[in-house]
Amino acid sequence: MIHAQLGKFALTGLLLVISVTALAPVAAAQDIFTVSSVAVDVTAENAAVARERALAEGQVEATRTMLRRLIRRQDRGNLPRIDDDLVNRVVSDFSIVNERRSNVRYLADMTVRFDGGAVRQALREAGLPFAETVSKPVLVLPILRNDTGLLLWDEPNPWRQAWEQLPGGEVSLVPTVVPLGDLSDISDISAEQAAAGETERLQAIASRYGADDSLVVIATLDGRFGGNFARVDIAVTRIGATAQAPILLDQSATAGQDLQALLQQAATATAEAVEDAWIEANLLRFDQEQVLYFVVPLAGLDDWLEVRERLGRVALVSETRLRELRRDTAEIEIRFFGEFGQLEDALVQRDLIVDAAPLSSSGLLRPEDTPRTLRLAARR
Repeated sequence: MIHAQLGKFALTGLLLVISVTALAPVAAAQDIFTVSSVAVDVTAENAAVARERALAEGQVEATRTMLRRLIRRQDRGNLPRIDDDLVNRVVSDFSIVNERRSNVRYLADMTVRFDGGAVRQALREAGLPFAETVSKPVLVLPILRNDTGLLLWDEPNPWRQAWEQLPGGEVSLVPTVVPLGDLSDISDISAEQAAAGETERLQAIASRYGADDSLVVIATLDGRFGGNFARVDIAVTRIGATAQAPILLDQSATAGQDLQALLQQAATATAEAVEDAWIEANLLRFDQEQVLYFVVPLAGLDDWLEVRERLGRVALVSETRLRELRRDTAEIEIRFFGEFGQLEDALVQRDLIVDAAPLSSSGLLRPEDTPRTLRLAARR
């Protein structure tokens, strides 16, 4: 009995402390405001001058990469001029590895870290829409349609090879994984099953690779000239926890371009289109700020701390306030930018699931101030 009373009073004290303050944001596990592996190589009249110029040039290049990461490709031509003033505003700090130098030359690899608030302000001042929501890893299933049918695990599959050869390692808003094509993969799903969108099989293989969603990317070869294909048509479907409209695009070959080069070019264009679609769907809309209320079921205090930490990593959320904390539930108020569907998708990326608001007798949703349920996704 004594222990039970102590637990009750401890929880009450915690409620009094937390309910009067907004929750502090928590740093993201995957830091999109860091640019790594910036190679610098400068020759000057002496090593000291070469080093100074190299570090300055590295910060400029990293700043360009940072800004481009968050915006659509159609907007890249409108980036502000990256001068010393902008660099000094947005760069937080940097580190250096692999330094090499001679009397007149300096080489190194830089990691540059940015002030997220300053980056946002610079993009807003430039009038550039941007996104910060990072997708969970997505499993890419590259299916090639040719005269013989559909190829996925078959060798050779030059379409899968093109995806395997895309440069990796850099942080992206849509990190992708290409499966190995081993016996487990072959057992999980066939080309025909993937093309048909068989959800259970797609979920099974995606889960093994630590992904929630799959990108079924079907390339169809079309026409020939000079013994090579003239064009490849691509259809992209994202299947899983995140809804996204299908993407259709095509890539035409240049004269004399062989099949592998065409498919490599098409894979690059497709990856860019996927990322652009994600950015478009998750643009921060600062002119659309809303407040919604949620009830969070809890198995204990650890659940609440976990929910709070995850909410702190949702870019769309500007503020979270705790209205009431009980042993088995928390009532919270979330202030966010954009539309509810954007928030819902962003929460899914952090393993937070929103259940629909209760229905009225007419079958319509009740007013927006009716709390929805926000819960932790089941652990796999």
